[in-house]
Amino acid sequence: MTDQAGVGAGAQQYGGFWIRFLAYVTDSAILFIASSVVIVAATFLGDAGAFAGALMVFLLALLYWPLMQASARQATFGKQLLGLKVAHGSTGERISILRSFGRELGKIVSSAVFSLGFIIAGFTRRKQALHDLMASTVVVREAPARIVAALAVSVAAIVLPIVAVPMLIGGAMVGMLMSAMGDLQQGQVQAPPARVAKPAAKPKPATPPAKPAAPASVAAAPSPSPVIAAAVPAAAVPQPVAAAPQPAPEPKPIAPEPIAVEPKPMAAVSKPAAESKPKPERAAVAAAKPRPAAAPMTARVAPAVALPSPKFNDLMTAVLYRDAASVSELLKLGKWPDKPDSRGATPLMAAALLGDARIAELLLLGGANPNASASNGDTALSLARAERHAAVVGLLQRNGAR
Repeated sequence: MTDQAGVGAGAQQYGGFWIRFLAYVTDSAILFIASSVVIVAATFLGDAGAFAGALMVFLLALLYWPLMQASARQATFGKQLLGLKVAHGSTGERISILRSFGRELGKIVSSAVFSLGFIIAGFTRRKQALHDLMASTVVVREAPARIVAALAVSVAAIVLPIVAVPMLIGGAMVGMLMSAMGDLQQGQVQAPPARVAKPAAKPKPATPPAKPAAPASVAAAPSPSPVIAAAVPAAAVPQPVAAAPQPAPEPKPIAPEPIAVEPKPMAAVSKPAAESKPKPERAAVAAAKPRPAAAPMTARVAPAVALPSPKFNDLMTAVLYRDAASVSELLKLGKWPDKPDSRGATPLMAAALLGDARIAELLLLGGANPNASASNGDTALSLARAERHAAVVGLLQRNGAR
């Protein structure tokens, strides 16, 4: 394939396949560089800037070739570097904007089937590609080709992503890391006030010290004097009575204790005073012992908490497990003896099917209906007859089963 061809006697030269291919690569590189600049600039403008940048890149790729080739220069920047321009096929003049758009749409057809529409530009007489034939245009050479400059632009487009993209990504990553570190530092600065404020609200456990107040009164009750010690039990008696829910019955068992203590000092009158001191202390200890009056209350509550629970939750389960005791217990608790399952079967039908006369009798005594029927029409009597359980059949018939 050659880049030049003569037409008749004229000296008109046409752009061949390879020179046009280099022009296309150069234009693509220029578009790539311009789009990269737009996108990078748009990233600093937020979401609205990103949308505007994407729209500008789309319009740039759509309008670059048709507007440039229909302009006064009749060529894109890549074609101009290589001395090419697009002209009308018959007049050689500038093409209209509509013809230029039609020529670009024809490139879709040229790119089909392995881009054969572009390749035929190397074999036609006027070096026309398929879209040139469709739009009646030619690509002519009117100036020397600056191939080195076109190659430099193409190489720049290849090198730019390799150099610029890592720099942009690195800058963005550094910015993100700096922002994250700033947020972390702000969080650390703001966190201590919240932590300092929390301990101020924790003096609530100051109320428990009030509990030792009761033992303090007991500890202050004993006295070294026999007379005061004898009076302490009488004063100490009202305190447990006031704390207990039933104050009236408690003084009765406490009253005999001081009477039992009084004969001891009477018998020990001839003894020294040192020997009579332990006796009031024993009386005080004996008077202090009735304090655990809360024990009878806990003994009354305990049986109510430890109530037995049924082994099964429903009658059908107890019948299937053939547990007559559980069936009786559930019936006493008020369970419905005729509660059907999803198919309409009742516990009495299950007992009849199993041939368990004892459970069937308990259910009948609990009010079970012997003539209830399932969704398929089965009854307890029909099931007992089908399984040949004579005892259950007789029981059902005696209770009115039909």
